[in-house]
Amino acid sequence: MSGLGVLATNNLFAFLAKLLEGGKSVLVGLLVIHFFSPAEFGVYSVAIAVGTVVAVFAEFRLMGILLRLFSQFPSLTRYLVFNAVVINICFACIGVILIALTGLFINNILYQCMVLYSLSFLFKFGRSIRGVLVVRQQNNRVVTIEALSGLLIFISLVIALIYDASIQTIIFIRALDFFVVSVLFAFLIRDLLVKTASHRISSNNNSKTLSLRLMAYLIKKSFPLVLSGAAMLLFQRVDLIFIQAFLSANQAGVYASATTVVSVFCIGAIVLSESLAPKVFKAPKDQQESSKTKDLAFGQTLFVLGALMSLLSYFVSPAVIEVFFGEEYRAAKGVAEILSLTPFAIALGAFSGQLIIKRKLESGVFVKSIVACVTTILLNLWWIPIFGIVGAAWATVFGLFIANYFSHFFIERLKSIFFIQNEVLRGLLLMAMPSLAVTSFYRCIALFNNNKN
Repeated sequence: MSGLGVLATNNLFAFLAKLLEGGKSVLVGLLVIHFFSPAEFGVYSVAIAVGTVVAVFAEFRLMGILLRLFSQFPSLTRYLVFNAVVINICFACIGVILIALTGLFINNILYQCMVLYSLSFLFKFGRSIRGVLVVRQQNNRVVTIEALSGLLIFISLVIALIYDASIQTIIFIRALDFFVVSVLFAFLIRDLLVKTASHRISSNNNSKTLSLRLMAYLIKKSFPLVLSGAAMLLFQRVDLIFIQAFLSANQAGVYASATTVVSVFCIGAIVLSESLAPKVFKAPKDQQESSKTKDLAFGQTLFVLGALMSLLSYFVSPAVIEVFFGEEYRAAKGVAEILSLTPFAIALGAFSGQLIIKRKLESGVFVKSIVACVTTILLNLWWIPIFGIVGAAWATVFGLFIANYFSHFFIERLKSIFFIQNEVLRGLLLMAMPSLAVTSFYRCIALFNNNKN
């Protein structure tokens, strides 16, 4: 995978940046686990879960499309950023209103937590700006921002916990973290934004910074990905919602503790796919063989990483729960072992997602996520009453593999993605078979010698 520069310094910074970003979420979760009851952690987790699903629409995530456009048309960067931020803010306002309407259906504490978290929608305009730094291979700056915001949120949380803050305060601090990050991103590329604003003032009628046509294009191209992302997150979060409804907030807290730990191992494939995507997008169109070689190498790297993270998660996650969590969280160990399959499933999705964007197949992508979402909802409704939180874990794993792998075969537009995933998997198996054969041979010799002795 040397052609894509997996171990390049910029990619290592990308890993570190995502680790810091995800680490803040895990840190807050661990502090809530330690200082609050499982029931309170359950309320916290459900509020974040619902907020995260709505956030896909509220943020109107343009990152995938923007990375491709930033890579292919660098001269349009400032116009793309300005219009993307306007889109983010408009949809964020809609998202806050949607969350506000949920007060008609849920209890007061959960509602307060959800409304407070929904403020983060307004603060996430920096995600579009972050894409500029990713394409320019300036992930070291992203690391600086995430580290600084992480330090600020840690200090804020410590002060809040010293004064026995409520769970609502903790969620509000987490929402403010997104504001700090976005402001720092805007500060980093302030020159680009200033040029954009100046250009808008001095431009003539034929050259406007705010372009309704460009905004419509971005929304049209991203809308299938937004629907897909919302469905994907819904079936990954619906388990918590159903556990809260069918079992208890306490059981939701136990289940969420397992997902919190396993989520750390899911970061790698997502980060690497995002970091390497610009190089994959830039593959020359007139050299199909070269482009396919890059795609295969890209997939091999992600799949190997996903498999290693799943294996590591299987052994480490239960140990972390055993050592660091209280007795009331012991049941989470079995859930963590099942969910350890998710890093590999997410690696499958990270690879297919970037190829879908590269090959401009976005229009049909939401179908697979909706099918997986409906399947997972039905499995949760069936298995949670019978198997409890273990049933919810298996439903999530099945949903991920349906969305990220099996569904591609049944959608004609995406069938080519299924075949290239198989080609990558077959190549990895062929590479692994010689080493497996050698290992088996030496085991047989050792067994024979033991029996002889």
